[in-house]
Amino acid sequence: AEGTGSGITEDDDEDDDDDDGLPAGPKSGADKAREAAAAEASGGRPRLPGDDDVTRGELDAKIKVESSSTTVTDNLEVQVTSVYNKEQSDPPMRKHCFQYTIRITNNSPTDTIQLLGRRFEIQTVGSSMKDVVQGEGVTGRTPVLKPGEVFEYTSTAPLSVRPIGTTEIAARMRGEYRYVTLDAEQETATEEQLKTGGDAKAELGMFHFVFPEDQRVKPFRAAEDD
Repeated sequence: AEGTGSGITEDDDEDDDDDDGLPAGPKSGADKAREAAAAEASGGRPRLPGDDDVTRGELDAKIKVESSSTTVTDNLEVQVTSVYNKEQSDPPMRKHCFQYTIRITNNSPTDTIQLLGRRFEIQTVGSSMKDVVQGEGVTGRTPVLKPGEVFEYTSTAPLSVRPIGTTEIAARMRGEYRYVTLDAEQETATEEQLKTGGDAKAELGMFHFVFPEDQRVKPFRAAEDD
């Protein structure tokens, strides 16, 4: 399970941290960098300065808000889709649960690859920082994909966050998967390859966890005078 400061989890090993997802005032780049350094120095999960539009809750008009993405890096295609899980959510307690499904396809006509690790950046709306989630394998495995093969998994993302203004998202996420191309005689990665974590990367393109209409703040419109 993957986790963010507001609680994104994948299904196997992540937990929540203490970011409460509330709006934060604008901060300079230097302030954000200091916060990131302090988080790492304290032994917490690595953090990076967040995207300003997500921090403000006023999304950049140039960025299309999508709950899915498809990205091709060399011969690897990474698709992600996400949905709101109403049954596991508890809005009065600021718990909004999402599910996201990752589908990785090896489009190479000749090469066999093995996924060795992943790294995600996740920012909940209102937070000034991104949480960095990284580790070995994918859901506790290091799957081998022969030409044309697909690896797919679904994870749960319980976010502790509340809507800000009229922003439609709970969080923004992007990332990458590390992998190696196996030689013809290899069935699996060598100890050295496992130790280095892979010499190639496939991008997980940016996508958003989008609030359903009934969980968004409704804009106030004063009644018009006759």
